[in-house]
Amino acid sequence: MKKVMLMLAGLIFYVGTIAQERTMQAFTGLWEAVSATNAGGGLEVKDSTQLYLVFGDQKKKILQYKIDFSQSPGRFDFTVQQDSTTTLSLKSLLQFVNNDLIKWQVFEDDNVPMYFASSGGEIVYLRRKR
Repeated sequence: MKKVMLMLAGLIFYVGTIAQERTMQAFTGLWEAVSATNAGGGLEVKDSTQLYLVFGDQKKKILQYKIDFSQSPGRFDFTVQQDSTTTLSLKSLLQFVNNDLIKWQVFEDDNVPMYFASSGGEIVYLRRKR
């Protein structure tokens, strides 16, 4: 019985450790919204210096960002160029459901909860396009 409990505890520790090991490389790719209401929206991450917010036929470069994969959900705060003179800073929560699916919620104000909340912005699922 002790061996089974020890193996189970080891497995839980291992899975918990692996689940938190997300890097920028895991985030790289073209991520498109799964739902029809958000079709054409998503993110394109080429590398750590080339990130884009995509909606329809428009693609806005993310000028600066801060991402924290150490928590679940992680924080992804970024700034995009709205037009030639103004920028827009957004804060969001990001969680990998699996290697090819992300749960994402964007907030326009600085009030970002620790977890996904129905009172904030819409929760969107993004699938990695291959």
